[in-house]
Amino acid sequence: MTFPVSLIFSFAFIFFFSSVDNSIAPMAKDIASHFSVKPETGLLLISACSWSVAAGLLAGPAIISAISPAKTLFFSGIILSLSSVAFPLSNLFSAALILRVFAGFGGGLAACVMWWMAYHGVEKKYSGSMLAVLMSARPLAVALGVPASALAAFYFHWSYPIFLLSAGVFISAAGVYFSFPEGDGILPEKRIWKGYSKALSTPYASAFYLGFFLNRMCYFGFYAFCGIWFSHHYGFDLKTTGYYLLIIGLAEAAVNFFSASLVEKFGYMKIFYWGILSSAFSLPLFLFGKADAKTALVLISFFMLADRIYVMALASRIPKMFSSNPDKTSFGSLNTLSAWAAGGLIAAVFSGLIEKKGIFYAETLILVCFLSGSYLLFYCLKKTQSE
Repeated sequence: MTFPVSLIFSFAFIFFFSSVDNSIAPMAKDIASHFSVKPETGLLLISACSWSVAAGLLAGPAIISAISPAKTLFFSGIILSLSSVAFPLSNLFSAALILRVFAGFGGGLAACVMWWMAYHGVEKKYSGSMLAVLMSARPLAVALGVPASALAAFYFHWSYPIFLLSAGVFISAAGVYFSFPEGDGILPEKRIWKGYSKALSTPYASAFYLGFFLNRMCYFGFYAFCGIWFSHHYGFDLKTTGYYLLIIGLAEAAVNFFSASLVEKFGYMKIFYWGILSSAFSLPLFLFGKADAKTALVLISFFMLADRIYVMALASRIPKMFSSNPDKTSFGSLNTLSAWAAGGLIAAVFSGLIEKKGIFYAETLILVCFLSGSYLLFYCLKKTQSE
């Protein structure tokens, strides 16, 4: 089988996993009711998965070197699909948390394999396409998978879409495995963390990934509490939230298919400037719920669209920004590690912060994270412009 087939299955794999994971936020109240906990406590199901994704990303490079990228992908698909299927079948919240941990670990391993494929697995002419897969599959999941799950949960039961999406994870993982590219033979370090420590010792890398971590706390933070946020400010039920997320996600997904072309045409720095300034303009206008619902929808969609554009500029720049280190898998995996660790932390913080202090404090934290993280990203890009 040829690489384009593995690209299609890779896209499907990320889409199905992201749909499962991101569906929990809009269904927070229904899921919390099932486990007899508060909706804020239900957010721990998000943070548990996010932190274990980070753990999978930490262990991933060493496992890839030990058993091969293809086998790592195969085992991660089994772990992820089985734990996702079992999660709705549990009646104990503690058991659900453990199953979410297993799912996240499998997802983290798979993410490492996907970054290896992008930088070392596929032919160079397909590398941009693989990056587009990594950048676009999750937003499309938010656009289609999450709203579809929310609507299915509204009309039927929240477990139904989880079962179907988990089956999709298993089938697509098998598809990637049986169409896996040979690659260039370059594998990550065999010792856990060594590849990452080498990557972070590259000039400006530590500051860059700290900035990316803070910046992603804003992005994932909004999605983590979107169900609670829409309910608090606009009184939305699950059905209306699902429709709004559909429009927001479509804006995200659409731009991913031409963001790489924009970076190539206008240059990464101009695209980064436009994206980050557009996000900075729109975020405070909707974040505190002062705009009416339809205006907020437009502003949120614009914010997410701009986010996808400047994140693509960052991902495209990494090989040249840190050109002194040949192990691009570690840098790519650090992108995902930073993002999921950020998502895990912000969801865990929100779980207690919203309940004790109110949603305004969570919104303020999101704004602070965006501003501080974006400044660090801008600083690192300027310093490495000559690379």
